[in-house]
Amino acid sequence: MNVVFNDYSLDGQFESIDTFLDYLANCVLDIFSAIKKHGVILLKSYVTFERKVTNDAQLYDLIRAKEINRFPEMSALRSLLVEITDEPFWDESPRTEATAGYQTDVTGNFSGSEPNCFSEALERDRLLLSFRHNAFGSQQLTVRKNDDGFVLDNITDSAVFADFLMQRNSITLAGLLEIHGRAADIIFLKNRSTQKYYVDENIDDRLKIEDKMQIKDDFCNFVNGKITGDMLRRLTKPIHHRSITFYEFRTTLRDSREFRIFYHQQGDRWICLCGLLKTTQATPNYIKNHVYDMIRGLPKGSCTL
Repeated sequence: MNVVFNDYSLDGQFESIDTFLDYLANCVLDIFSAIKKHGVILLKSYVTFERKVTNDAQLYDLIRAKEINRFPEMSALRSLLVEITDEPFWDESPRTEATAGYQTDVTGNFSGSEPNCFSEALERDRLLLSFRHNAFGSQQLTVRKNDDGFVLDNITDSAVFADFLMQRNSITLAGLLEIHGRAADIIFLKNRSTQKYYVDENIDDRLKIEDKMQIKDDFCNFVNGKITGDMLRRLTKPIHHRSITFYEFRTTLRDSREFRIFYHQQGDRWICLCGLLKTTQATPNYIKNHVYDMIRGLPKGSCTL
């Protein structure tokens, strides 16, 4: 899968380099990390590095600055760009139809013999990545080709990117929820031998995309409840088992199916251990014992899992 960088989303709109660095730290690096993790390729053009970050500085100026080590955000950006771009210049093998006519609100009419990021995104996977910009805040952008209109999915943050991956069936349920829960320090435990999330085991292939998106909607309410302290009662319940208390995230799917994620509170972190898809109300004892054993095996304190 390819994502095309929107060259027009950098036109000197940032007031200062510090403002741009804050934006990298708070948004862009998360997007690029998610792109790397899920094996997506970022395509840029020969003009991308020439685009203005501020009125006075091009992206190239910041990436190649001798004092880049003073800016850990730029160092991280440069490293990630190397890792997520493979033959990164779409100009070398454009897929835009040379004889077609294209149009966008930003570019106006242009010929296919002079492609840009919009026509390339259209002719590839219809995924565009835009930096923060007044003209590109929408999650969907329209491109006309000849007499037909098409929609491009526009990535503006990592959560939007995760949703687009899900719509393409290119991310697991736990991968989707992990991205949405990151800001609230909700993490998902992986099986070290398989490198798969425990929550996905025996569940992910039994859920349709619409099921996963429904779970995601309730999970986002759950995340907001953790952040604000105003948790909806229906979303969580404590379970006391063999001298340990753990919790379950709760949601109901169609056909009277119940979905659960069992999680453990470790300081401010909530660690999601495993999932359960069931048609009965009671949680089986073998699941409780499994969760108990997983909690007993967790490292103590703030160790990296």
